[in-house]
Amino acid sequence: MYDRHMRDLTVRLLLVFLLAIPAAAVSAQPPVPETDHEGIDGLEARRLLAYYFDLLQSGNYESASYLWGPTAQERSARFPITYTGILPLKVDCTNPIIRSFDEFRNHLMPASRQFQIVDTGKLFSVDFWNIVSGRRVDRRFYVEKLSDHFYFTYPQDVVARDWPVRESEFYRLRVHPDRVDYLTDVLLAAADEQVRALADSLGLSTDVIELLRTRKIEHFYCDDDSTVTRITGQTTKGMLDLASNDIISAYFPHQHEVVHLLVNIKLGELPFYSNPFLREGIAVRYGGRWGKSPSTLADLGINLYQQGFLDLDSTLTMARFQAYGSPDLVYPVAGLFCDYLLEQAGEDRFWELYRTESASFDVLFGRTLDETHGNIMAATRHLTWDDVIEDFDDWLDRYVDQRAATVPGLETSRNKVVDNSDGWTVYLDRDWLSIEVDLAATSGRNRTFFFATQSELEGVPGLLFEDLFGPGFTNPGHRFAVRVDQNEAGLYDLVTHQLVAKYVWGLSPSDDYFDADAGIARVSFRRSLIGDAAPSGTEFSSLNQ
Repeated sequence: MYDRHMRDLTVRLLLVFLLAIPAAAVSAQPPVPETDHEGIDGLEARRLLAYYFDLLQSGNYESASYLWGPTAQERSARFPITYTGILPLKVDCTNPIIRSFDEFRNHLMPASRQFQIVDTGKLFSVDFWNIVSGRRVDRRFYVEKLSDHFYFTYPQDVVARDWPVRESEFYRLRVHPDRVDYLTDVLLAAADEQVRALADSLGLSTDVIELLRTRKIEHFYCDDDSTVTRITGQTTKGMLDLASNDIISAYFPHQHEVVHLLVNIKLGELPFYSNPFLREGIAVRYGGRWGKSPSTLADLGINLYQQGFLDLDSTLTMARFQAYGSPDLVYPVAGLFCDYLLEQAGEDRFWELYRTESASFDVLFGRTLDETHGNIMAATRHLTWDDVIEDFDDWLDRYVDQRAATVPGLETSRNKVVDNSDGWTVYLDRDWLSIEVDLAATSGRNRTFFFATQSELEGVPGLLFEDLFGPGFTNPGHRFAVRVDQNEAGLYDLVTHQLVAKYVWGLSPSDDYFDADAGIARVSFRRSLIGDAAPSGTEFSSLNQ
């Protein structure tokens, strides 16, 4: 089939470049003449992009899809997800040309502005740019030579082509060489368990779970944010590439992006664009964000909302979210609100709302606040928006009483499990893990209490350890750590590298937390956050820093 396409390409190029360019394909910019200084391979790579655009303009999307390499096509079709409202070319659906083709239709010539050899005889990059609707749009295409044929390929496959590969029950990871030592068997097992838990929470069928097990979640584990940016073109710690279903991230496991993927698998067919408040909110509700667990962000969201740092209406529609949405403020509150909607509306009505708040870009961007209010009111069965807000406020009060992850002071003083000379006193009951630590002995510096012994963790490196304690720190052989100073206290999972819960005096000041006269800090964490793990009088260690 490819040979037939290339014969067609020769004819079309002669018509386009040697005879006359149809009026519909004329760009505001003059064409860049092709040269042979890059050799015949470079010329073919350039021609591939011109042919691709020609097929798009003629509506021959099936043939256009065949210009993508077999690896790209397999990954794009790996899971049963279809995006509507854009050109039917999922393999390239993140391309702005595919998402808004009518806007680009008359601006696709010249196809290639710049060409580079990435790997002689194997890989090339071809750059397109043009002024569209008053703004410059850039898009880089990578071309791979397989045998004697040329195909488009994904940038992550170019950047990570020599990275080692690791597999687990649910993941296939391409691992940057600088991150190989951090990807331990214990971490992989915990990441797999998280996928099982997320699939269960989202109500995925056993067939879908088996599909995840056999086809794997592709994760490109980068060394830092700059490598993520190099691949994705966006400044971020990580993202889900909707075209390939790949997670590209400098963080692992990146549950937030896994939730995005599982939600799309759950819904199957949906418009490409969804209300970002709901889309990001549900990912925070189940997956947290960037090393902060859902419970951590829920507590933060409560403080941000109740203290008036964020009003729901300011970011509830796509237009408002894009204009005013600061992720550090919006995401925690959005996660809380989605949790409320799931409980009050029920799962069926929530997902019906999610679909209703998904549409083409123009429709969703033009949706008014009143329209979104109406959709949420219908889901929650409230008659007015004021009723929704009143119900949400009442729900938050119950949440604080019943589910807040951490509170200042001691919630229990029964069942003392640790009382040691280093200043740590730890209490445990059915609901709470309560910590009391003498900071005066160490002049208020950071104090860390490790518990839940796992011998296989001893000496294991971890990015979280280095963030907390500096380069070279390794696990003393425990699953959890509580880190305390006079301003804040955090509970950390040292396997999944997550902040599980945190109290910050600056966000919610309380005399119950720090007794300045005695130099004593007191804090309590929900027992449910540590599962079956528990500190004991013999299996713990501590660190002053």
